[in-house]
Amino acid sequence: MALQRLRRILRSNLVVRIESSTQLLSQVQAKIAARIAECQQKNRPIPDFKPSSLLPVFDGLNWSIRPADLLHKLGRMTTPRNLGNMSRLSASWATRRYFWAIAEELSWNNLFRLSDDAIGLDFHQKTLLSDEFGVAMAGLFMEQRLGAPSSLDISLALRDEQLKNEIQQIGDTQPDYLMWSQQPNPPYFVIECKGTQSGRNQSLNQLRRGLEQLPSIVFTNNDRQSTSIVFATCMSSQSTTLYLIDPPNDSDSKREKLIGERVSHRTGTRVWTIPDTERLERRIDIGSASQILQWAGQSGTARKYEEQLLEAREKVFLPDKPLARRKTTEGDFLGQEVLLFPDLDLHLKAFLGVEEELLAAAKEGNSKRREISMAVSHRFHEAVPEKRAPNLSVSTDGTCMIIEGIDL
Repeated sequence: MALQRLRRILRSNLVVRIESSTQLLSQVQAKIAARIAECQQKNRPIPDFKPSSLLPVFDGLNWSIRPADLLHKLGRMTTPRNLGNMSRLSASWATRRYFWAIAEELSWNNLFRLSDDAIGLDFHQKTLLSDEFGVAMAGLFMEQRLGAPSSLDISLALRDEQLKNEIQQIGDTQPDYLMWSQQPNPPYFVIECKGTQSGRNQSLNQLRRGLEQLPSIVFTNNDRQSTSIVFATCMSSQSTTLYLIDPPNDSDSKREKLIGERVSHRTGTRVWTIPDTERLERRIDIGSASQILQWAGQSGTARKYEEQLLEAREKVFLPDKPLARRKTTEGDFLGQEVLLFPDLDLHLKAFLGVEEELLAAAKEGNSKRREISMAVSHRFHEAVPEKRAPNLSVSTDGTCMIIEGIDL
């Protein structure tokens, strides 16, 4: 990639259109009706679809995003989490992979677009790019518009055997992520992330499948709220639209039935009933600590946390990398330096860091890690992103990404 092009991409502020309209809802419902009719005609079981509604406050929004923030979120959310997976040697692999896929801002067009290189990919690579950009778009929207920067794969959150025994899961599919804020008693968001380059009609099909697949989370002691959202990102060489649908949780009357003794006998409704919020939050806390340690290159310490969540599939032991420090206007970060394009001899690197106090709490197993995380999140939330350098991305989850070796 030419440095000039990378420079222009990082300097861009690109617009994504948000749609959560009555027309969208009507078209998705038509897709559901067609799916039901198809199943009836072929004498197949009819899927359970969650009722669909909208997030009208966001409909028609022109959402401005910085490429550095999107690539940062892409790296944070799509790097595999399994122990022993060698693709985790660099937590920046997903970030590096897609610099070239973003088209630069033009004087007459500031819409988020895919580059000609991305459009020219073969079908399988194009599908992977669409899926991963769909995750990044949804994750960045959740952080910037709904104040929920933290995420964990649902499958990882449910892998504890004791916890699984306390969760009545009905249905055979799982959503992509559980997301939440770093504030006290946060609401939880169960999100399904889709992406495509095949046009609006394919996004409608993805939203329909999301409503079929997405379960609800119900807390029996009512000390938490949960919301489900299905995202579909439709990208092209001309523009990008992010479609949102909000499947509401079951009604109160249905919830009373779901948390009773007969819950495990219900069929056709996708519900997780969680009677022990503290147990779930301890598991989420462990997963979060592991993620930020891995982001900063502290694989050895991260493994100690991960072994509390799942059994290693391979005996691959990666040591902690030496920590580098970066001072920014928003605080000091410790982390790792990674060459971005070693084969091109461009001397570009990414610094992947974690706020100093937050990283120290994770490494030391500090019991006040959650309180520290809340304080860091609040401090970064109060910052003004528009004043950041184009090569700097800071998330309210306490992490940063800095692209270095390029004169901006």
